[in-house]
Amino acid sequence: MRNVGISANGATNRIQVPGQPLRLRLRIKSSINVPSGLDYVGLYDGNGKALGLYGTGLKASPDYQNVTWTLPANTVYPVSISSYQGINTAVAQQKAGTFVLDRFEADVPTSIDLPKQPDLVADPLVSADGTLNTGTFKFATLSDVQFTADNPALSQVATAALARIRKTHPDLVVLNGDITDRGLPQDLSLARKVLTDAGCDLIPVGKEPAPNSTPKGDTVPCYYVPGNHESYGLNNTQSDLTNFTNEFGQPYRTFDHKGTRFILLASSLGTLRTSAWDQLPMLKQALDGAAKDRSIHNVMVFAHHPVDDPEETKSSQLGDRDEVALIEKLLTNFRDSTDKGAAMVGSHAQVANVHRVEGVPYTVLPSSGKDPYGTPDRGGFTGWVDWSVDARRTADQQWLEADVRAFAQSVNLDFPKTLSAGKSVVLIGSIVQPEGVGSGTRVVPLRYPMSVRWSGSPNLAIGGTADQARRTGKVAVLDPVTRTLTALRPGTVTISVTNDSMRAYTGDASLAPITASATVAVGR
Repeated sequence: MRNVGISANGATNRIQVPGQPLRLRLRIKSSINVPSGLDYVGLYDGNGKALGLYGTGLKASPDYQNVTWTLPANTVYPVSISSYQGINTAVAQQKAGTFVLDRFEADVPTSIDLPKQPDLVADPLVSADGTLNTGTFKFATLSDVQFTADNPALSQVATAALARIRKTHPDLVVLNGDITDRGLPQDLSLARKVLTDAGCDLIPVGKEPAPNSTPKGDTVPCYYVPGNHESYGLNNTQSDLTNFTNEFGQPYRTFDHKGTRFILLASSLGTLRTSAWDQLPMLKQALDGAAKDRSIHNVMVFAHHPVDDPEETKSSQLGDRDEVALIEKLLTNFRDSTDKGAAMVGSHAQVANVHRVEGVPYTVLPSSGKDPYGTPDRGGFTGWVDWSVDARRTADQQWLEADVRAFAQSVNLDFPKTLSAGKSVVLIGSIVQPEGVGSGTRVVPLRYPMSVRWSGSPNLAIGGTADQARRTGKVAVLDPVTRTLTALRPGTVTISVTNDSMRAYTGDASLAPITASATVAVGR
C-alpha cells in the first residue's frame, strides 16, 4: 500500500488519480460542520461514467482535517475527481462558511485487474424486444431530466421525450422526480411551462380524471412526483417542498385508473417520514382499501428514492432502512393476502434495474436527461419506460410489463457475415447515446435491461422454436431474449435494430427513430 499525492490535469479540469486506489482523502479546513456521510466527491470512472461517493464528516475548526472516501469494489479504473461538496440536510444547521482545500491523496495498492462481472439476469418484467401484451391500459414514466431556469438546456430532452411518449398513446404519465435540478420558484415555473407546452395536462390532487376514462385530444394526464432536487434551494442546499407545493400542490396522493391503484409518495428529503409524515398512514390506508375493493386488481407505488440502490455504494436509496422494511412488508402482505399484483417504482439511482422481494418487483428507472451513475452494461443509460398493465391477471401472472426504451444517436451491429446451417451465434451490438439532445459518446450494449426492437427480412423468424421456423420455410430464427441467431437452411437474412432517437424537437420528423441493418449469409 502506498500513499500517492494527486495533481490536477489542466486539460480536463479534473484531478487524475493514478492506479486503483482503495481510498481517497482530502486534506481540508472547514468553518462549518458537515455530518458524517454527507461529504460528497464527484468522480468519473474509466468508462467516462459519472459517479459520486459520500465520506466522513467535518467539524468546524481552524485546523486541517481529513475527509476519507472508500471506493466500491466494482470501480472501473482509472478515476478522476471532478467536484467536492459538503452537504448538511438539517435546515437549522445550514449557514454560510468556507472550505480551504489543501490536497487530495489516494491509498493505492498493487494494481490488479478485476474479474469480469457476469451479465445481469433478465427479469421477465422487462420485455426483451419491446413488445407489450395487449393489457387493460398503458402508461409511461420519465424522471431525472434535471434542468433549471439558469441552465435550461436539458428541458429540450423533456420536450422531445414527451412528444415521443404521446405518440404511443398512454393513458397517463408519471414524472418520477428530478425533472428540475433545483426547486426555486423560477425553476418550477419553467418546469410547468416546459411540461405543459410538451402536452402534459398536470393533474392537481383532487382533480384526477374518472377512474375508467381514456385521454382525448392533444394532451395526456401527467402526475408529478417530487425528487430530492425539487427541494433544493440556492447553491443546491437542501430545503423543503414549499416551493413545489405552491406550484404543483400536495406532493403525495393516491388515485385509481382502470383497476389499478396508483400511490405516489414524496421522498425528497431522503425518507418518507421526513418528507411528509402523513403519507405513511395514507399508504397503509390505500393498501387496506385496495385489498377490500373488488374493482381494484393491483397497486403501483412510486417514490423518487428506490428502496434499494443497485450500485454497490448504496448512496441513492431511501435512507431509513426500517422504513424500507415496512414498505416491503406492506406490499408483500398485500400481494400474499389478496392475490393482487403489487409493484414499486423508484428513480434517483439512475440505473435501470429490477429486483424482487417475495415476488414483488421493485424497479429503478433510467435517467432521462442527466448523465447516469451506473455503467452502461449494467443499466447506466438514458431513456424512458413504456408500461402495460393487465387487470385481468393475478399477482402470479404477468400483469405488468415494461418496455425500457434507451435513447440513441447511432446503432452499431457487430454481426457475423456468414453462418453455417445448424450453427448458432449470439448477436452483439451497441448504441451510442446523445448528451442531452447533442452529440454524445456513451456506448451501451444491445441487451438487458434495455428492450431491443428486432426486425428483419421475411425469411427471418423472430421468436418461436427452430422447428416452427423450419416448417414455415425460414432461413434463420432469432431468439430476442438470448439474442441467439440459429441458421436453418442456405440463404441470406437481413436483421435490423430500431431505437428511439433523442434530438431537439422540431416536429414529427425529429422523432424519427435510429435503425441499423446487417445481412448474414447462411451456407451449407
